[in-house]
Amino acid sequence: PQNFPVAAHVTFALRSVTARSVRIERGDGAELWRGAVNETALPVDLGLLALVPGRTVLAFKTNEPPVRPARGDSRELAVCVKNLVVEFQRTGGELARTARTGHRLRAR
Repeated sequence: PQNFPVAAHVTFALRSVTARSVRIERGDGAELWRGAVNETALPVDLGLLALVPGRTVLAFKTNEPPVRPARGDSRELAVCVKNLVVEFQRTGGELARTARTGHRLRAR
């Protein structure tokens, strides 16, 4: 662990067995992304996130109940995250200032 903020560019694909609305939030409840998801993988780009020291939590939320996929799969699934990529960036003056407030950053 480090005692300084870092920036990470986060991308992945999101899909669901059934159509549903999904919201992605930071641990403090701040919304990072919202969209409609179905069985076709949807590319999601959370952009450049400021990660302050400590634990980082991303919550995937939906108001639709999980469902069991076909073909005897007994798991109950709400969403599937595929191809998760977290690319860490060097920190800089603006990033360090913004990271202290916990806000989302935009890649330039």
